[in-house]
Amino acid sequence: TPQPNIKTTNNPLSNSENLTHSITLTQILAGITFQILENLAYLGDKNILPLSPARRSKYWLWCCRAWAAHVFLEIFKLLLSRPQHTQDLQIPTPKTIDPKTSSSENVQTTPTPSHQQTTTKAERETFHRNLKINLAYAPMTLHYSLPNGLLNDSTVALCGVLASWWGLQGAWARTAER
Repeated sequence: TPQPNIKTTNNPLSNSENLTHSITLTQILAGITFQILENLAYLGDKNILPLSPARRSKYWLWCCRAWAAHVFLEIFKLLLSRPQHTQDLQIPTPKTIDPKTSSSENVQTTPTPSHQQTTTKAERETFHRNLKINLAYAPMTLHYSLPNGLLNDSTVALCGVLASWWGLQGAWARTAER
């Protein structure tokens, strides 16, 4: 029997989904790495594990680098899947067809939803809030990933306060929805 001719297409959506899936798997690996190294360093700091100070410092640095990898991958993933704004899309659609005239009076412009995902205001707000949270964490992760840091204490504190504030706003908004 003849085999059906199956054509594969390079669907950008499926490529995007594959990339998002790969990013998520990498984030999981970064999270596991973070957790293991953080636990080892913490147990070493408490003298539960016999680790040298140099080894503990190394674990703390690599733990923070895994956190940084997760945060930067999350920013990339958010930008990759940013909401589509379709409210402004205007496509002319015919009102009535009058064979005598072809003026613009016979054309009405109406907002038309895209074939892609149309997002709500709440989804866009969630996207922007998550992006801001991760952008606030990004400099902190870089700071803690370097042996001598990158930022002064005030800047680290400001980044932490902003990330926490935006996270609290999100939790508050979710509570208000219930």
